[in-house]
Amino acid sequence: MSDRLRYFCISFITVVFVSLFYGLMEYAFMDYRRVYNWSKEWFPQVYLRGISPYHFFYMFPLFLYLSLLPAIDLLFRKKKKAFLFLTIANLSSMVLLEDALFFVWRIVCPLPDDPAAGKWIEEGYWTTKIMGCFKVFGVIIPNWYPILAFISFSSYLLFYKFS
Repeated sequence: MSDRLRYFCISFITVVFVSLFYGLMEYAFMDYRRVYNWSKEWFPQVYLRGISPYHFFYMFPLFLYLSLLPAIDLLFRKKKKAFLFLTIANLSSMVLLEDALFFVWRIVCPLPDDPAAGKWIEEGYWTTKIMGCFKVFGVIIPNWYPILAFISFSSYLLFYKFS
């Protein structure tokens, strides 16, 4: 197996595994409404267009760390551009996939105390407040989903080029 394919496979497995289980943990085990309200009270200056301090101070650093892990060996091989693009690709893929999987878990395994159980993203949800949303065949998709998909795809291609 080539180094490129090995790095991509390890990254892909990491991104999917983390996204699946973090999305489940966030939906099933965390009272996210309480966490968002708590974080707004403690850090009101950090709340930005639907992105709460929980995202800035907990989720983003964790995802960044987990995105770096599959690529860290590239730094020791002095392939800095490959490291950078693989990390960007992993991070953007992880954020996109985890957010979508949160809503998939809400449909597949609805919680009895969730008022939006069994529903996909609706207009006005925090994820649509970031950059707005659009509809495709009646399904609401946040505007940042295709942007992150493009960044992920482009970054994986640039990783391939520089590795």
